[in-house]
Amino acid sequence: MSSSSPHCDPTDTGNGALVPEADGAVEFNRVNCLVWVLHESARSFSLAVESLELAGSSAELATAWNGKDVHQWHKRIAHRVAVFAMLKTAIEVEILLSQERHNNPSPVRKTLTPETDLLEEFIESQLKLRHSELVQWFRVVELPRIAGFFIPLLKKWSIEYAGSGVAGLIVAISCCAAVEKLGSERTSCPLSKMSIGDALVELMNLSHSIVSVDKLHQLATEAGFEIHFLSHFGAKFLSRKESDELEFWIGLAQRKLSVAFCKETMIPGKLTFKSKVQADSLATLGLFAYLGRKTRIFLSQMRINDLDELVKDFLSYLECGSLFIFPELSSISVYQFFMEVVTDEIGWLDFYGEISSISYQDKRRSKQHTIQAEKEIILSKVFTVCYDVFSGFAHFIRSAQQPLDSELLAFLLRSQSLLTICLEDYWAAYDRIGSESLKITESGASKHTPPTAAIGMTRFPVAMEAQGKSTDLITEECQIDEFGHEHMLKKVSAVGHAAMLAAINKYIPSLIPSPYSSERLGVAKQLKRTKKMEVTSWSNLEDPTSKTS
Repeated sequence: MSSSSPHCDPTDTGNGALVPEADGAVEFNRVNCLVWVLHESARSFSLAVESLELAGSSAELATAWNGKDVHQWHKRIAHRVAVFAMLKTAIEVEILLSQERHNNPSPVRKTLTPETDLLEEFIESQLKLRHSELVQWFRVVELPRIAGFFIPLLKKWSIEYAGSGVAGLIVAISCCAAVEKLGSERTSCPLSKMSIGDALVELMNLSHSIVSVDKLHQLATEAGFEIHFLSHFGAKFLSRKESDELEFWIGLAQRKLSVAFCKETMIPGKLTFKSKVQADSLATLGLFAYLGRKTRIFLSQMRINDLDELVKDFLSYLECGSLFIFPELSSISVYQFFMEVVTDEIGWLDFYGEISSISYQDKRRSKQHTIQAEKEIILSKVFTVCYDVFSGFAHFIRSAQQPLDSELLAFLLRSQSLLTICLEDYWAAYDRIGSESLKITESGASKHTPPTAAIGMTRFPVAMEAQGKSTDLITEECQIDEFGHEHMLKKVSAVGHAAMLAAINKYIPSLIPSPYSSERLGVAKQLKRTKKMEVTSWSNLEDPTSKTS
């Protein structure tokens, strides 16, 4: 048997590393570079196998005359060979970088070895089926040659990452991201019980325990696996509560939206803008509109539909209050385009990703109390999330020293005031229910039933803290007047109309035209409710920009 010589490419950098030529259609980053090298090395493996003089070539020639691809067998494993060689190289590079490799196992080796062992077993079993000598040829000749495609690149990048503290991990994550990009059909091993995506997440979590989130984001962006970083950590960014992390995530979302609106320059219909200040304002409005929409959808998914008018006012203003600054957004088509831009840019930000289910220890409460308790616990979580977002935005504005125009500041302070009123009403309801439950307990009617108010009192300190600190969130120079748990807004009600639409949507949805999907109806209802809010008639809230502390 003979083997083909290593594939040479005009893009060889001189140090043995192959890199693709620049292509305007594909962003050049390290992950995309690895995908290209995987394709090249897989093709090189197939060419090497075809060049071998294997026994039984006459039979294969006869089969070829019947239109069958006699090389299909090695084409099926070519990308798996390339992936195997790359992951083995990543393990070796990380071991060289690890200073404690003699005492502790390499984290990359620990994570990737199960996958590489199964890939090796599968590849060699396929080679053995074709010819008994192919396995030895693969181990001694071909695997070192294919690994040569990756060794210069991974070593070069690990040197560039030196000083980060996670050089070997970032290289390994980049390799895993490249494998995911190829697709499971080409790369997965039938024997594998763990996906490469699981390994990628495990390595990212480990990296995050070593370096700060902003540093990891920078490395992820440079390497080309930012989308994996965002989709994984963006679903749990509120779970850590550190102010610097909240500031990072809110700031990142704000910057991405601002860049997106700068690129758009015009929203189809009526809204046009050219200045960065306007783009920044739309970015802020988009961030809080997204919070309002995700909150509304979350409450609907949790089957919390009988919201108080105060909560409805808060969510409506949060989601659609932007129309008071940009009246053009009152058109549902313009508003939908606006929200499409927002969702495309920060759809990875999941405010309620960590709240998947709520458990209840006491199953002996009456059904009525259980339903009320569930609603109160969910609402407390919602108020806490909203407060955290306001807090993170305030930290971002202060550290970035980003100016806010008066209209935007008014929007933020009014949204925040509505949240504060909701919190006050929420805790007042808790007090009332707690008193009633205490009376029931004292009368002996239900000695084993704990007061409903006690269920969530110890779980949500941030929500309670919001009552005392909400006036300091957006700016230390502005404050909101004290108000009397009277309502701040005029009442707008369309219960009959909403009930009719809900009934039609549930029992005979075909009557509703296709453009009016449930989501579109939800947006239309929020816009309609917000339009009816007479901001100038908010008797209990003066213009916050007219007062300073």
